[in-house]
Amino acid sequence: MASARDIQSRIKSVQDTMKITNAMYLISSTKVKKARRALNDALPYFMQSEQLIGEILRDLPELEDRFFGTGEPILGGKKGFLVISGDKGLAGAYNHNIVKFAEGILQKETDPDVYVVGQLGALALQKAGYPVNRRFTGAAQQPSVSRSRRMAATLCQQFADGELSEVYIIYTRMEEHGEEATPVLQKLLPLSAEDFRPAAEKPQQPQEVIYLPDAGAVLGSIAPNYVTGYLFGALVEAYCSEENARMLAMKSATDSAAEMLRELSVIYNSVRQAAITQQIVEVAGGAKAQKRKRTS
Repeated sequence: MASARDIQSRIKSVQDTMKITNAMYLISSTKVKKARRALNDALPYFMQSEQLIGEILRDLPELEDRFFGTGEPILGGKKGFLVISGDKGLAGAYNHNIVKFAEGILQKETDPDVYVVGQLGALALQKAGYPVNRRFTGAAQQPSVSRSRRMAATLCQQFADGELSEVYIIYTRMEEHGEEATPVLQKLLPLSAEDFRPAAEKPQQPQEVIYLPDAGAVLGSIAPNYVTGYLFGALVEAYCSEENARMLAMKSATDSAAEMLRELSVIYNSVRQAAITQQIVEVAGGAKAQKRKRTS
């Protein structure tokens, strides 16, 4: 059995680890709140873009636009997949789940173009044999509108040029009112006109509106803004899912450390009690020996 000093050293080590895991739990909690706040602040702008797209499609239902899959088709484009993973570990099975989910989708495709947010996802997919067309750095840990806009510009440009026929996004979405996060696949481009039609009881009549320089140009400039907003929302959702997974992992580690401390305390008290008992026995034995010596 280990000595009392060794057990004390182990207790000190577990206590230090417990402080670290608890601090990481609090940091992740703060990051989730901050990211949610940033998304709520930017949401009205992107909702306005969505509303404007709906108005243009309502007023000009015959309008053809590449972002909505109408107009002259461009042949030869590939399917593009944007996978959002994390840059760091210590987040439970978060990165493992999103990579496995992405692999299950990509293995069904022929020569897909793969774009990745997050170093761990890029390394895992490359190791699995999927060439990563481009990595978007920084967005996994610091999602922002500016980073989302650069990503949207890249994907929209390749889609408009015909290099990509469709664009999908793979990310992790938090379940409403729950702690579970689920990997999902969403189609990003081409956009669906039905998604922008207002859910009203009575259909609204088209209005006479003048768009400058023309409706197609306005729609072509607003559509990338909508894609930017969608990407920003997905980045924040994935970031919150990762930090929530990290919170759960750190909470589990803190609880395990607390349980270990209880077990070590019991062992330490047992060893200490055994040492005290041994000392008492030795003192009593010595006193008894001295008494016999004086008697003799």
